[in-house]
Amino acid sequence: MKPKNLLLITVLLGSALVLLSGGSNASNFSWMEWTTMHLLWVIIPEEFFFRLFFFQTLDYEYSGTVPAARWLVLNALYFCLFHILAGASVENILTVFPGLLLAWTYYKTRDFPLVCCLHLVLNVIHIRILSAFPLFFGP
Repeated sequence: MKPKNLLLITVLLGSALVLLSGGSNASNFSWMEWTTMHLLWVIIPEEFFFRLFFFQTLDYEYSGTVPAARWLVLNALYFCLFHILAGASVENILTVFPGLLLAWTYYKTRDFPLVCCLHLVLNVIHIRILSAFPLFFGP
C-alpha cells in the first residue's frame, strides 16, 4: 500500500472514531478505545510525517552530506515545535526528548511499526499514567 493511501485511511478512520465517540478526552474512553483511536489518529500520522517523510526526504536530498546527528536533533526539534504549536506547556516543550529517542530509533532501524509502538508506549505512560498525578502534570 502506498504511504499516501495509508495516511488517508488512518486520518479517515481516526476522524470517524472521534466523531462516533463524541470527543477526544482520554478519560471518556476505555483503555482499548483510547489506544486504538490514539494509534490511528495521532501516532501513525505523526510518525508518517516526522519519520517516514522527513527521513526519506533527507535521504533523497542530502544523503551523506550532512552528519546524522544534526538531522536527529532537527527532527526532534520539529517534533517539539509541532507539539508546542498544539498547546504551549512544559509537557509539550519536553517532547524534544521522546522526539529524539523516536528519531534515533527510526534512523537506526528504519522500522516504522517499531517506532509507532514505541511512540504509543511513551504516550500511554505520559497521558494515561502520569496524568493521574496532577501534582506533576496539572489537573
